[in-house]
Amino acid sequence: MIRTQGIAHITLPVSDLAKSTKFYTEILGLELVKAAGRKLVFLRSGKDSVVLAHVEDAAKPMTPGAGTDEVHQAFIVESRDFDASVDFLKKSGVNVFQEDERGQGAVFNGRSAYFYDPDGNVLEIIDLAATAFRPF
Repeated sequence: MIRTQGIAHITLPVSDLAKSTKFYTEILGLELVKAAGRKLVFLRSGKDSVVLAHVEDAAKPMTPGAGTDEVHQAFIVESRDFDASVDFLKKSGVNVFQEDERGQGAVFNGRSAYFYDPDGNVLEIIDLAATAFRPF
C-alpha cells in the first residue's frame, strides 16, 4: 500500500487563464505563485496549492444543487470572515446559488456557500468548526 502524506495540489480546468487567474486572485484571494506559459498557473491558498490548467473544453456548468455536494472544491474561511466573504462574492457579481449549515455528525460541519468560477467549476467557501478540520 502507498502511504500518502496529503495533497500536493488540486488542478482545475479553465478556458481562459487570464480571466480565471483574475477571479481566483482578486475574488478568492489566492496568491499567484507562477504562470507557466499559456497552459498553467500556480496559485496558493494558505499552505495549499491550486493549479489552473488551460483546456479547450473546460468544465460545463452544473445545475445548482445537482451534484454540488459531490463535485466541487472547498476553500476554508475564518468564522469571523464568513458573512463578509459571502457578501463580497455577491457584491462582486458572483452567483451564490446555495448556502447551508451542517451540524454535528457531518464530516465537515459549518456554514457553506456554493458558487461558480468563470468556467462553471463549482466552488465552496466553508467556515469549518475547529473539531471538523481533521475529522479522521
